[in-house]
Amino acid sequence: MLLKQELTAFSNQIAPERLLFIADLLLNVTDNPNNSTLTNKSAVGFQTTNLSGLSEEQIDILRLISKILCSFSIAGLLFVLFMFVFFRSVRSFVLELAVWLCATNLFFNINVYFPIKQNENNGWCLSQGLISSFSDLSTMIWTTIIGFFSYFSVVKSGFIDKNKRNLRLFFILIAYFIPGIFTIL
Repeated sequence: MLLKQELTAFSNQIAPERLLFIADLLLNVTDNPNNSTLTNKSAVGFQTTNLSGLSEEQIDILRLISKILCSFSIAGLLFVLFMFVFFRSVRSFVLELAVWLCATNLFFNINVYFPIKQNENNGWCLSQGLISSFSDLSTMIWTTIIGFFSYFSVVKSGFIDKNKRNLRLFFILIAYFIPGIFTIL
């Protein structure tokens, strides 16, 4: 009851209709924790189709912005891959690690570029979830590997120079095997 009074007092100060709607959504969740669906009991007339309270038009705008930003990211990642493949003079072990990271990020960005509808239940939804899981974990591991490599290249540069071939294989196995196992589980 106290929460409702505080939210009502706050909502009278800033954008009353929108905040009352949010307060009703919050109260529906807190009043009935077993309720798996949110219903809009507010009399202010907001129509929602999802839990975030956004209209379909707002969701479409966010999808468009997401596609535009993903396009920039994909273009940058493809540029790095292009530079590595076609210009031998820039190839180094450090850049190779960055290229592996770019390839993993490319999978994630392509995955985000093609969103699914909220109520779709098909194989594409499952594959998107698997790709997203795998690429997120792999990106994190590649970033960690690059951090360790940076440390070891400063502290123990001789070790890196002697074992580049073994390290390359070890890094690739770790960065793709561990996320693969977690994704399958």
